Amino acid sequence: MKPRPSTCPPWLILVLLSAIGVGPALVLAACGAEPPAVETRRESPTGPVRPRFVTVPVHEPAAFARISRFRSGVGHAYSDDLERCRSMKHYFEPPMNVDWAAVDLRAPFNGRIVKVAPEWAGDKIELVPDAAPDYRVVIFHVAGAPQRIREGASVRAGEPLGHHIGPQTMLDIAVWHRPSEGPRRLVSYFDVLTDEAFAPFADVGVASREAMMITKAERDAAPLRCEVDGRFTKDALPAGAPADWVVLGNAPPSTDSAPADRQHAPRRAHRRGDAQHPAHGQRLRRHDQESRERRPDNS
Repeated sequence: MKPRPSTCPPWLILVLLSAIGVGPALVLAACGAEPPAVETRRESPTGPVRPRFVTVPVHEPAAFARISRFRSGVGHAYSDDLERCRSMKHYFEPPMNVDWAAVDLRAPFNGRIVKVAPEWAGDKIELVPDAAPDYRVVIFHVAGAPQRIREGASVRAGEPLGHHIGPQTMLDIAVWHRPSEGPRRLVSYFDVLTDEAFAPFADVGVASREAMMITKAERDAAPLRCEVDGRFTKDALPAGAPADWVVLGNAPPSTDSAPADRQHAPRRAHRRGDAQHPAHGQRLRRHDQESRERRPDNS
């Protein structure tokens, strides 16, 4: 049904607005017109609705056995201006029976590279999308980058960025929202994927974007505990807390990914898995040394 038109001439509406100082909705109502409908904004688990600017996944989802959830207790604390003691990025862990250094990485959108910085394992690359310049995507532990991948370079969606460093550590991706005013926020990588970019994750068993996130309310109800350097304590995750990981449907039996019936185990089960899975324990210990990268230098 179309809105009723105003019975007042435009000049009278202007006079009423300037003379009586009321809002336009009241003036339109007085003139017999219906105000335009207000579009409601959907809320996402990480806050207000986000622009979806990642048009190409950074990597092939089929290359991984499991992915940590946003606000998990995996690795070390990585948080923003408003939250603390939680991992507000995603870790991507390949199966144990594949070459981790064979995981190719690519630009997730048309944009530019604003930072390339060495880490203890590989380089950290930060990119800003042309379509959403107040966002920044950070890809950790990149190796073998082409020569043109440097600060200030423009990139096209799908352009090679290099490959994951290898079995020393997991791949991790963070997404910052950096508005000109107000607090800087971390948001889930899955919240900024287009439908087309999300589809390959659905193909390997990710039920929805929401499945990849622990909401703030859920994390606040089951808070983690952190050391002063950002490490999670061994008893960080209480029983019954949200699962840290989503295990993908393509995970082979030989992976060290936790089976579905163990995903709600306390966090200490992951950390004390060193004896069962030495390589996994070593990777977590290496992540404990990454406290210096909990926030980008200019985040």
